[in-house]
Formats: sequence, C-alpha cells, structure tokens
Amino acid sequence: MRGELECLSECNLCFVTVEGLDLFRQEDIIGYSIMLQKTKDRLQKTSDHCVDIGKKTPLERVASFIFESRSRTNSDVELVSTGLRNLSNIEIGDYLALRPEAVSRTFSALEKMNLIKKSAWIGIAISDHPKLRQLANGGHPRGQGAM
Repeated sequence: MRGELECLSECNLCFVTVEGLDLFRQEDIIGYSIMLQKTKDRLQKTSDHCVDIGKKTPLERVASFIFESRSRTNSDVELVSTGLRNLSNIEIGDYLALRPEAVSRTFSALEKMNLIKKSAWIGIAISDHPKLRQLANGGHPRGQGAM
C-alpha cells in the first residue's frame, strides 16, 4: 500500500499485517481493546472534521483549526503554537478544503476582527478567546465575512 500522509503534529506510524493484528488480539486482548477504542475515537474525530468542513464558512473553519491546533500541542489558552508558523497556507488549505488564497484572506480577516495576532516568532496568539470560540462553533452570521 502506497500513498501520502500529512500529519499536523508529531506521530508514530506502524504498518501491521492482518496476521500480526490477529496475533496481537490473541496474545493481548486488553491492548487490542485499547487499540480498537483509540481507532474508533480517531475515526469519529475524522468524521466530525469532514462534517465540519461541509457546514462551516472559511472563517469558522480556520477558527476551529486554531483551537484544534492548540489542543494538539497542549498550549495554554492564549498562545496557540509555534508549530502553526511551520505550516504553509497550502497545507492548512488541504486540511480545511480551502484554497491557499482563502486561508491567507481568512487569517487576515481574523486579525482585522482582533480575534488573533500573528507573529513570525510565536505563531498565533488568541486575542479574544470567547469570540473566536463562538466563531469556531459556527456562531458567525452567514453572509457576513464568509469567503
């Protein structure tokens, strides 16, 4: 099996054959159950992400992405991640199903709305946590600021 995989945070990957998985199940049922639960949780998050992309405006998508990135890096409430500055607008756009230009315009709009501050040194700082959270949760009026 060949393909591409893009990770937004550090991860470890392991390819396991069907036979190896079956052997794992036989030898460590508790470990196997934990692995299945983690897989189920990850699939649910992926499903939720796909539904979000279909329902949200670009502003809402990028706001959600900021909070998602913060939770992946265990950052505090105000500072998102220096890791975001390492992602290009193309990579963020691929993840959010947006063109790179839309990603750039959306970050600029969030800055103009005083919801975030971008910095080459620290990444993104959240300026207005409650309003950005409201926007991320779909609280942005349609037709106003949609890209």
